[in-house]
Amino acid sequence: MGLDLVELVLRVEETFDLAIRDEEAGELDTVGKLHDYVWGVLNQPDAVCPSSRGFYRLRSAMMHALQIPRQTVRPDSPLEELVPRRGRRRRWAQLGKTSGLALPDLHRPRWLLVSMLSAKGLGLAMTLGAAHTLTSVGLSTADAVALTGRGFVIASVTLGIVTRPLAVCFAPTSATVTDLVRFVVQRQPADLGGHGRDWTEDEVWETIRELTADEGGVPLEEITRESRFVRDLGMG
Repeated sequence: MGLDLVELVLRVEETFDLAIRDEEAGELDTVGKLHDYVWGVLNQPDAVCPSSRGFYRLRSAMMHALQIPRQTVRPDSPLEELVPRRGRRRRWAQLGKTSGLALPDLHRPRWLLVSMLSAKGLGLAMTLGAAHTLTSVGLSTADAVALTGRGFVIASVTLGIVTRPLAVCFAPTSATVTDLVRFVVQRQPADLGGHGRDWTEDEVWETIRELTADEGGVPLEEITRESRFVRDLGMG
C-alpha cells in the first residue's frame, strides 16, 4: 500500500471513528468499495470491538507522534522498541495528546527506586536523631517531631520532583502494544465505543470523495465509484 493510500485510510479512520484492518484495506481498491465498507461499518455499531478500536487508534497516533511506519506497530511490539528512551517522556506525552487517550504513567528505574527508598530510610533515621537532639536541649517532643518531620517531608517531596525526569520506564503490565490497548480499554471504554455522530449515506460518500481528492491531489469531479486508487488516481 502506497503512502498516499496509507494516509487516506488513516484519515478515513479518524473522520468516521472506525478501524480498517490491514487485510481489508488491501481489498478496497476503488472509491466505491471504500464507501461501501465504511457505510457498512457505520450501520453495525458493534462490528468493531473496543480492543480493535483501541489498537487502531493507538497505531494511528504512534505513526504520527513517533514517526514510525504502520507495519512496525503490531500487537506484540514491545513499547521499549517503539518509543525511544531518549526523549521518551516528551514522546509519551505527545502520544497521549495525539490519541486523545490517557496513557499509563512512566516509572522510575528499579535501581533508582531502591536508592530513593534507602535515602528515605536514612533521612528518617536522621530525622529521629535530630528530634532526639532537640528534645535534649529543651524543646518539647511535639515541637521537635513537628520541626524535623516537616523537613523530612520537604526533602522527600523534593527528591520525587528532582527524579521525575528519570521516570522513563514502562511498567511490567505495559510492556507491549497489547498491554497498552488493554489499559485504555479497561479505563476508557466510553472513548472507544462509538462512531461519534450519525452519518447519512450521502454524507459518507461526499466525505470520502473529498478526502480522496485532497489526499490524492485530484479534482473532485474526477472521483467516481469506479475510480481505482492506484490505476486511475495515481495513489500507489
